[in-house]
Amino acid sequence: MKRVQQSFVILAMLAMVAGCSNFNFISMKSGADFMPFVENGKVGFLDPQMNVLLQPQLSYQEALRSNVWPYHFSEGLAAVQKDGKIGYINTNGNMAIDARYNWGGNFSEGLARVRVDGKYGFINQSGRMVIEPQFSRAGDFSDGLVRVLKQKASGRKGWGYIDKNGDMIIPANYIDARDFSEGLAAVQTSTHREWGYIDTDGKMVIKPQYPQAYSFSEGKAAVELEYKQLGYINPKARVVIPSTYLDAGKFHEGKAVVSMPDDNANLDVKHYGYIDTTGEFFVDPKFDKAFAFSDSLARVVKGHKYGYVNRYGKFIIQPMFDHAWDFHKGAALVEVKGRYAYINTEGIFIRDPSR
Repeated sequence: MKRVQQSFVILAMLAMVAGCSNFNFISMKSGADFMPFVENGKVGFLDPQMNVLLQPQLSYQEALRSNVWPYHFSEGLAAVQKDGKIGYINTNGNMAIDARYNWGGNFSEGLARVRVDGKYGFINQSGRMVIEPQFSRAGDFSDGLVRVLKQKASGRKGWGYIDKNGDMIIPANYIDARDFSEGLAAVQTSTHREWGYIDTDGKMVIKPQYPQAYSFSEGKAAVELEYKQLGYINPKARVVIPSTYLDAGKFHEGKAVVSMPDDNANLDVKHYGYIDTTGEFFVDPKFDKAFAFSDSLARVVKGHKYGYVNRYGKFIIQPMFDHAWDFHKGAALVEVKGRYAYINTEGIFIRDPSR
């Protein structure tokens, strides 16, 4: 019996190792842990432990000129700039899709938005143009659909939604629209220019009634309920957090960034803080700008410099960076006087500034 138990333990341990190896393989294949760095004027990629995954080979100057910097991978490919055009590299560092686009976005649900001669279309991971460039503007795929701005036969432009075959599933009848999230999308109708929400069949499930409306996250969406005041509704259109805020972001792990005016007589002067799911501030609005929490820290701006705070709003890393990005597995990219470095969650450089 004891030998059987020992065998079971050994098999369980092997299964755990295999599971971890598979996870790492998936993570490496997707490029989720590939983090860009600059060395001697070239861009390469590190893992979160600062080991080099891809040697520096991409032009740093071209990276800076592109609006996809800092480079990062999505679904195993990263949009990079080469010879003034955007293409895609794979996690081996090879050019998987030739640089031939004026602009290229992240992959989402197997497709990426690209711009050619001022029009947007979509390519697959082989680089084949599966939806020809024909739209003035477009979003990213979610729930199998993507919003596009299309010129109608009347000559007027309208927002609608297409599927992955490029078929118009929801007619382009809206004057503005947002991506689908949690099965719903905010759309603005021409009647009184009010916002409501449709489902993926195009059915209006929350009637147009809001001057502004944003995407759902964790079962809540920010909407304007009173003049220039945002609150949150649930998918049944019930108000779950009253209108209080000038800006209201998406919920992430039960927290959302919101802003409040310093003076009700001047709504242009505002500061940002964090609320919980009840709408109560757990970090008072005291920052010039604020972003979602990641690795238990949130980047904020104070006095035109970036720093990081904990969930109590205490600065763990003082605002000292010209720009900064979210933490990922204990490391964050920061910019200091045009040079890029990585810090850990204590604010210590784990890769010194370089360019």
